[in-house]
Amino acid sequence: MCIWNCFQPQCITFIGGGIEQGETPEEAVLRELREEAHLEGHIIYKFNREVAENHHTFLIHIGNQSCRLGTDPEEEHLPLEERNLKDLIWISFEERHLFTSCDREYIERLIEECKERAYHPEWLKDIQEIILLSERC
Repeated sequence: MCIWNCFQPQCITFIGGGIEQGETPEEAVLRELREEAHLEGHIIYKFNREVAENHHTFLIHIGNQSCRLGTDPEEEHLPLEERNLKDLIWISFEERHLFTSCDREYIERLIEECKERAYHPEWLKDIQEIILLSERC
């Protein structure tokens, strides 16, 4: 799962952002992926139920591409050096303690969506473990 530290101190978040005028949520998420991580993706599906109102959440396949640090154009009021994202990080299964309660909420929703769709990717059991082990802590 790819997340990064953004321009705000101590801010760790998933890739995402606003929808520009005339843009669909699907176009927006793929643009954000390109801007913030220099990745091309293929939408597997859009979540049927969102974690928050007016949020659009997607499962996206990025293959084995390498992420590169991008910028956050939504913060255009800031100087360019402050819009640059600070770090891209990959949280491995062994580092699951780094997931926040908000992250776990999205992971739980992802598990539900996969089950409802009878979609069983090879990583599904691993993310189910993240939730199980988090509940034990």
